[in-house]
Amino acid sequence: MLNSGNDKINSIISEIARKSDLSYEVVKHACLFQFELVEKVIKEGTEEIRLPYLGRFVNKKNIRRSGVGRTQSNNN
Repeated sequence: MLNSGNDKINSIISEIARKSDLSYEVVKHACLFQFELVEKVIKEGTEEIRLPYLGRFVNKKNIRRSGVGRTQSNNN
């Protein structure tokens, strides 16, 4: 069953790479980097970190409210 999950992830990364004209390794590295940043926010209690190249912010409130990896604030 675990392989099926990994296959789905690899399939998604491959599709993104194909559509964006980037290599599989570049897309995989970018995805892992994003997860590491989110994990750092959760584990270390960092209030806010800037995502390189995207100019966006991730903070604990946004992660818990919007789901892991979402960077948009729900504040009205």
